[in-house]
Amino acid sequence: MRARAVGLLSFVLATAALPAAAQPRDAAGAEVLYRAGREAARRGDWATACAKLAESQRLDPAPGTLLNLADCEEHRGHLAQAWQEFVQAQSQLPKGDSRGPYAKSRADAVEKRLPHLSVRLEAGVPAGTHVVRDDQELGAASLGVSMPVDPGDHVLLARADGHIDGRAQVTLAEGESREITLALGPLSTVTPAVPVARPAIGAPATMPAPPTTYTPVVPPEKKGAPTFAYALLGVGAVGIGVGTVAGVLALSRAGTVKDACGPDYKTCTPASVDAAKDGKTFTTASTIGFVAGAVFAGAGLYFLLAPSSSSKTALTVAPNGAALSGAF
Repeated sequence: MRARAVGLLSFVLATAALPAAAQPRDAAGAEVLYRAGREAARRGDWATACAKLAESQRLDPAPGTLLNLADCEEHRGHLAQAWQEFVQAQSQLPKGDSRGPYAKSRADAVEKRLPHLSVRLEAGVPAGTHVVRDDQELGAASLGVSMPVDPGDHVLLARADGHIDGRAQVTLAEGESREITLALGPLSTVTPAVPVARPAIGAPATMPAPPTTYTPVVPPEKKGAPTFAYALLGVGAVGIGVGTVAGVLALSRAGTVKDACGPDYKTCTPASVDAAKDGKTFTTASTIGFVAGAVFAGAGLYFLLAPSSSSKTALTVAPNGAALSGAF
C-alpha cells in the first residue's frame, strides 16, 4: 500500500513538472526567419542576417540554424561568439551527421584567430574590487585567465568604494594575447551628501527661518540744478547787459547836451535837444534793464544754489503780462 502511494505521488509530481519544463516553440515562424536570414547573408547584409537567424534559433533551436548563425557572426568579426556557436552546434549534432566534421573544422579555424586577454588586479587593492571588461563584469575566478575576446578595442575598469575608477584601454589584433594589470584610481574627494533631518511623526511642522539679508542704505541722488535756472541767469545777464549799454549811451547823450548848451543851458541847439530826449530814453531803458536783469539773475542764482526735488516752479503768463511765480 505504501509503495503504491509513493508511486502515485511520483507520477503526479512528474506530470506537474512537464508544462514547466516544456519550451514553447514556433517552428513555422522560425523557418520563415531562417530563410530571411539566409537571403540577407547572400546579399552580404550580415547585421540583418544575424538578427533573423538569432530570432529563428530562439523560436525553434536547431543545430543547422546555429551553424549558419556562427558563420554570420564570424563575418561580422565577432570571433568569440562565432567560435562558441560552432562548438555548441558540433555538440548538438548526432553522431554520424555529416555536418559534425564541418562544425569542428570551422571551430578550430576560428579558435586560431581568437585574441586572448588576461586581466589582473594590482596587489594591495581592497577586497570587493570589481573588474569590468566592455560592460561585462568579471568574477574573481576570471581574473588571471586568458579569455577569448573579439579583435579590436576593449575597455577595462577597476571599481571600489571610495576610489576613482582605474581605467585601461587595449586594442587586440587577431591571434594576439595580452595581459593587463589594473590599478585603482586615487581616493575620491567627493563629499557624500549630508542627509536632511526629518521631523518626527506627529511633530508640528516648523517653517525655516528666513535668511538674514543686509540691504545697504543708498543715499538719495543729488539732482542737478533745474535747466530753467540757467535760463533765468541768461535772461538776467542779458538784462544787465542791456542796462549797462543803455546807461553808457545815456551818459554819452548827457555829455553832448552839456557841451552844446553850456552850463546854463541857454545856448542849446536842435541837435542838443534831440540828444537830451535820447538820453532820457536810454536812461529809462538802462533802469529797466538793470532791474529786470537783477530780478532774473537773482531767481536763477536761487534755483542754482538751492535746488530741491520737492520744489515746484512755474513761469506763468498773466493776461496783463509775464510774471514769474513759484512754490518752494
